[in-house]
Amino acid sequence: MTGPTYHASEQQPAMATIRAVNTSGHSCTLTGFPGVQLADDQGKSSPIDAVRHQGDPITPVTLAPGAQATAGLLYSDVNGQAASSGRYVCAVTGSKVSIILPNTTQQMQVAVTGGVGNGTLNVCGALNVDPFASSQG
Repeated sequence: MTGPTYHASEQQPAMATIRAVNTSGHSCTLTGFPGVQLADDQGKSSPIDAVRHQGDPITPVTLAPGAQATAGLLYSDVNGQAASSGRYVCAVTGSKVSIILPNTTQQMQVAVTGGVGNGTLNVCGALNVDPFASSQG
């Protein structure tokens, strides 16, 4: 999972990217949304479950061996009622995200890498997830 390349603004949310890679020797298909939960690394707040972002088309994504699909996580990392900078004082700050792939029940934890939060997601308010879509590279 890759952290966001920019902070949220009033016009645009921050967006992190979930990548699912087919590590099997045969093709597989993903259809729909991943289940996503972010927990605070310090255990100071309840985990946040991602809400499905409505409006984007849901289409099956067939992955050849080694291919990947992506799903975006959209959220705000700005707390308007906090310090003068308004950043990094969000309710949940986590470096790992729990993910469940569509049509499965097995939860896996993945680390957040890179991004403007240096490997963490700072979430103020809602966390929204897009459905999986095909990805290049």
